[in-house]
Amino acid sequence: MYLTSFWDSRSLDPNHDIFEEIRVDVTLSPCHQLVIDGALEQLQPRLEQTPGMVSFRDHYGFTLLHWAALCSGPEMIRAVIDAGADVNARSKGGGTVLMWAVSSFQSARVCDILIQAGAELEVEDQAGMTVLHHALGAPSPDTATIEIFLRAGANANHIDNFGLSVLHYATVSASTRHMEMLLSYGADIDAKDSADRCLIDHAIRDRNHGVLAVLLKHIVSANHHWTDKNGTYSEVIFSTACYGDVATMRLLINAQLVDIVMDNNAVEHYWYWFDTRPPPAYGEPEPIEDLESAFQTLLDRITPRKIDQAPLGARPLRVRRNLVPGAFPADDSEQSDDGAEDEGNDPTDADHDSEGTGQDSNAEDSELHSSHDPLEKQSGSRQPKRHSFTQEIRTRRSSI
Repeated sequence: MYLTSFWDSRSLDPNHDIFEEIRVDVTLSPCHQLVIDGALEQLQPRLEQTPGMVSFRDHYGFTLLHWAALCSGPEMIRAVIDAGADVNARSKGGGTVLMWAVSSFQSARVCDILIQAGAELEVEDQAGMTVLHHALGAPSPDTATIEIFLRAGANANHIDNFGLSVLHYATVSASTRHMEMLLSYGADIDAKDSADRCLIDHAIRDRNHGVLAVLLKHIVSANHHWTDKNGTYSEVIFSTACYGDVATMRLLINAQLVDIVMDNNAVEHYWYWFDTRPPPAYGEPEPIEDLESAFQTLLDRITPRKIDQAPLGARPLRVRRNLVPGAFPADDSEQSDDGAEDEGNDPTDADHDSEGTGQDSNAEDSELHSSHDPLEKQSGSRQPKRHSFTQEIRTRRSSI
């Protein structure tokens, strides 16, 4: 989907012919090969003798200027432009010269030259992506290049064919500086994709903590997009349950989320999704005990929507995990684990509700809110007790 640089997975040894496979697999004119080799002194006489060669295309429709923008310096690019190259030429896939320039080593200088020569910023490829999408979708987005595009008037709210805005692309690998820059140029922080997922949802799934922190700073006070289109549960909490790591949960805890759907049905689903979360796409998985404690703390800190409270007379379900003493929230009790389970943490105790444990829960809430970063208080000597939340719910429902 993204335009990746040809240099990403290859040696940077100057003696290594990085384009050897391209010469074999793609039909290139002699001028194409001279551009790839950076042989400017040999290229200029050929272009003067045969001016039409500047418009030659390879098998995929890439011109001399495409290749010059990718693998040559400013001098080669200026020479090809002076020879009459079209700065807005498109390949068979719709790729423009600017899109290729994004992947070059000197992308900022090269893109600036092309823009001054008349390169257009809002041309779309076959996926509906503009050059700004490509710049932010690169493995390591270049700040100077992005700023050049924005100053030149690139649309920071362009939507591609998949319903993804420029900001959605930024949640993958962009930095906090990129995000702040886009917002300062009018990017829509309320943008949603075609599946109605908001930017915070994407940042959680991509585990981009810097971008997530910026988004939370800008929109948490406005209570945006905490529920899905049906209003039955929070898409953000769903994504956190499935994909969030401990660092993500810390950010959401400190954001003090409000107006979240937290009725019994929603919380049951949150824990079901947590229990069936897939393994991380990259990196080592975190200890499940740490994740469970962090997720429980997140749910405890949420201010629920008033309309989602259980109706009067409804029998409340236990929607909070039971953690043994020593797990987060911190408990300084010296009772043994067995004693704690017998006295207060028996998952089959049907009378365990807010009325029966109000004093203990108030003390616990006071403990929870006393630290800015509550997860730092978790003890490593004792672990949270794991049990099937959905099985407990099923048992309780059968007894009603």
